[in-house]
Amino acid sequence: MIRLSIRQVERFLRATQWTLVAGTAWLLMSMVLGSKTLPRPNIVAESVPDGDAAPSSHSRQDLDEFAGIWKRDLRQTLIEPKPKPKPKPKAAPPPKPPKLPRLLATFVERGSAWGLFIDTKGATRVRHSGASIGTFDIASIGRGSARLRRGSSTYEVSVPVSKNPGSSGKKWSRTVN
Repeated sequence: MIRLSIRQVERFLRATQWTLVAGTAWLLMSMVLGSKTLPRPNIVAESVPDGDAAPSSHSRQDLDEFAGIWKRDLRQTLIEPKPKPKPKPKAAPPPKPPKLPRLLATFVERGSAWGLFIDTKGATRVRHSGASIGTFDIASIGRGSARLRRGSSTYEVSVPVSKNPGSSGKKWSRTVN
């Protein structure tokens, strides 16, 4: 009969526990890191004595079923994730409106109309209805406003309202009858 002290039994149990923990950790780490040092298991379908015939085709077929499993990288996911949907293309922002000439005043008389403009370059110009200023054609000039045309687009500019509190707040234009 072997006599062991409690302290010896505790040491033996701790050593056994640490061996199991270390072995499990080594096995998991080698699976995660893909270590090639682990031996692949040998599957023996049938035990065949030396003198007997070769293994049957049935046992070879069973082994071939597992070939794909051993060749596969175990770090791969089993199910491929769904592809992310492609983002919809953003619509092009609307084009910026062109810089329009400013209208300072209008002069409307019988049969003709004139406007005092500041063009896009900053020069002051007096133009009549039907003329052009910069890249715009003057379609019409009315009381306090003018209609400009470029291509198929039409723009309207007007005389700014005076911000002077003493004024009546009317647009500056003159009409002669």
